[in-house]
Amino acid sequence: MEDKKGLSAEVIIIAIVAVIIIGVVISMAIKSANKEEIIYGTTEATSGPQENLIQDYKTYKKYISKCGVNDNITINYKKNSMKERYTEEFFETKKLAVIAVSEDTSKDYFHDITSVSYNDDKTQATIKYVYKAGGYAGTLSRSWYEWMIVELDNTVTSVNFVLDNESLDK
Repeated sequence: MEDKKGLSAEVIIIAIVAVIIIGVVISMAIKSANKEEIIYGTTEATSGPQENLIQDYKTYKKYISKCGVNDNITINYKKNSMKERYTEEFFETKKLAVIAVSEDTSKDYFHDITSVSYNDDKTQATIKYVYKAGGYAGTLSRSWYEWMIVELDNTVTSVNFVLDNESLDK
């Protein structure tokens, strides 16, 4: 008899553990489905708009030419060509948000996109970013603008840019 009761207790424990695991997996799937993937790259330029939404290819070409933007962009640690990636076809389905931060050789700088979120109808995006200057790194020999370029849904008509340096403390 004890074997049957012991077996019943084991089955109940296994069932409870299985339910907990299934609940965790479902919860993680829901969270990842609601989270937008952030696709952004960085490149150097001689100047730049501090924060800007670029909605079409013509405007993009104007900014690239006017601001002396380097064609090499790093996305997910891989080098890409901006000319090849950001074409007229790209702007049929996406828009770009640009955050240009000033950097030089005299300090250490840290910059990153921490989150991208949309309102319910995806007409407004909120981009949280980090930009922080560290201590002395050497003499000033060169300065530039570091562009953080975020790819957004084509439905976006406005962007809120939020400096999120507090996230560095977490």
